[in-house]
Amino acid sequence: MRVIAISKLKSGAAKEKAAALNAKELLKEWELQKADVIRQVHSRADQFGSIFMMEVKTVEDAKAKLASLPLVAEGVIEFDLFPYQAYEAYGSIFGKIA
Repeated sequence: MRVIAISKLKSGAAKEKAAALNAKELLKEWELQKADVIRQVHSRADQFGSIFMMEVKTVEDAKAKLASLPLVAEGVIEFDLFPYQAYEAYGSIFGKIA
């Protein structure tokens, strides 16, 4: 299953705390990339945070993997999760093309 995970700073969390955990966070993210759980990583352009393109078994699996990140474990960030799949609308016309 593919999941987009978009992080955001939790209410009341300080960016300074995030900075202090940065090295541990990046090491764990790298571990998840090497395990092919995180397929792509992007920075948010609108605010502090990141976007992960993930490959997991379930949305619950994505939550568990993200919970292992130091910034999540320390209550600095949280993620909104969006499962996605291949675009279905193309299928509505492919059968009509000769």
